Amino acid sequence: MINLKNIKLDEITASDIEEEYIYYQSSAEEHKYQMSDDEEFYLGLQLTQAQKDYLVSVGQPPEANNKIRPAVEQVLSNVAGSSPEWDVRPVGKTDSEVAFVYNRLLDKIWYDSDGDRHFRSCVKDYIVKGLAYMYVYPDWQSEQGRGGIKIKRIAPENIYVDPNSSDPFFRDAASLILSDTTTKTAMKSVFPEYAKEIDDAREDYRDDDYVTANISLTLVTYIFSSST
Repeated sequence: MINLKNIKLDEITASDIEEEYIYYQSSAEEHKYQMSDDEEFYLGLQLTQAQKDYLVSVGQPPEANNKIRPAVEQVLSNVAGSSPEWDVRPVGKTDSEVAFVYNRLLDKIWYDSDGDRHFRSCVKDYIVKGLAYMYVYPDWQSEQGRGGIKIKRIAPENIYVDPNSSDPFFRDAASLILSDTTTKTAMKSVFPEYAKEIDDAREDYRDDDYVTANISLTLVTYIFSSST
């Protein structure tokens, strides 16, 4: 069993994460645009402007007969129509009670996280965009401040993976980066002890097409070391 107290990690600075993020982002830019195009195609934006102009010229509505969306919804109803099931099996003869507790615990985590909704979104992401991520994280505000484990779906566009990874599940990736955009006010409400550092942090509009007036947007990045 791994002793977490004895694990030694290399010191990581904010500049290290930023450099790695820029490198990962530049490598994934084309793929992110492809995801956006796939989403638009699924939603019905399947005709070019020239095709729309031609349909209008012959008296037809400039709309596509979208057969993709009903097919996706059919797969969703088959795969995500009910909650997934798991079974914690005891190893020894005396482990049955422990297995029962863990089964109930997993059920509670799934229920408290509204897991069915997030699971359906993940299935849709995988069908439409080819990737899906479900994030397990500690929610320190749950259980009346006592904390708990939650799960949620993360948009594939917000995940940046080591471009040198060749494993389908990114198990050989040096790291994964989760990128999100939020306001400084929201950040300070979550991390009040770092209010000064958040105020001093510079804004990053690299992912934004429009700069929001009167609201300072800052790019928050988290880095996860992969297990090897």
